[in-house]
Amino acid sequence: MATPLSFSQRAGYTPVPIELQTESMDRVLRSDLWNLLLEYCFDFIYYDNSFHRELYNKNIPLERVEGFWFAQSLWKDFFHQGLDRIPRTVWAFKQAVRDWYDKAEWYRVYDLIEFILGELEDPTEIQDFTNELNEILERNRAGYRMVGGLITPITDSASLQAVEAALQQTGDRFGGARAHLEAALRLMSDRERPDWRNSIKESISAVEALCALIAGDSCASLGGALKLIQKKGTVPLHPSLASGFEKLYGYTSDGDGIRHAMMDEPDLAFEDALYMLASCSAFVSYLIVKADKSGLFC
Repeated sequence: MATPLSFSQRAGYTPVPIELQTESMDRVLRSDLWNLLLEYCFDFIYYDNSFHRELYNKNIPLERVEGFWFAQSLWKDFFHQGLDRIPRTVWAFKQAVRDWYDKAEWYRVYDLIEFILGELEDPTEIQDFTNELNEILERNRAGYRMVGGLITPITDSASLQAVEAALQQTGDRFGGARAHLEAALRLMSDRERPDWRNSIKESISAVEALCALIAGDSCASLGGALKLIQKKGTVPLHPSLASGFEKLYGYTSDGDGIRHAMMDEPDLAFEDALYMLASCSAFVSYLIVKADKSGLFC
């Protein structure tokens, strides 16, 4: 839910934010994100005295606190610094990270958040962190959301919900399809070198992998798998729906030696990749539901 307008905004004394924060990060958003990181990831900076949290003494050695392993991982694998240079006290480590954070480019802050999410292990904690993060991003009109462990540009929430649902439904049962969806999302979400073309290919490949599994032919192309599914009748699939996705596959396929029109376009953009990812994600979810109802994978 967006933050209500303040008195000064309603009265016209301060500007009302309109544009999404897509290639920038204002002071409030940066501060809100830092407080989230303090709560979930740098809580070893604090200790509980059964009444309230207090800061550790500035001289407490970093190696004596529970979060030492995380501090080492962050220092070595994210900051790419030698462990012999890691600050020796909790307070010095916190200050070093905070100094970097305050000066970091907006996209590096998002890199840090992705890294930290990858360090979390408890599924409940991961979900809670993701939910709170997305609430902060929405409240501050950031043009990104956390989807599938990646900071992803947004155009509409329905598209992202379709992708998130497909990632959850594929899980370990349909690892091939999930891997393609994750690759499509990663290629689309790269803030420095987005690859729309290969993201589109990976989205279609997710549908192809699942259809081949349902058809019982791991070597089948998407078109061949869809025909097998209809012929066997193991999963009820409307002919028009199958035909639509077969044609969609034709846009990205070069199996006949000819690169088709869509993939030849020099100006493929984020919206093209997002449309394909959302469409393929929705179809993947649809197929899984149909397959489960038919008892195919029970």
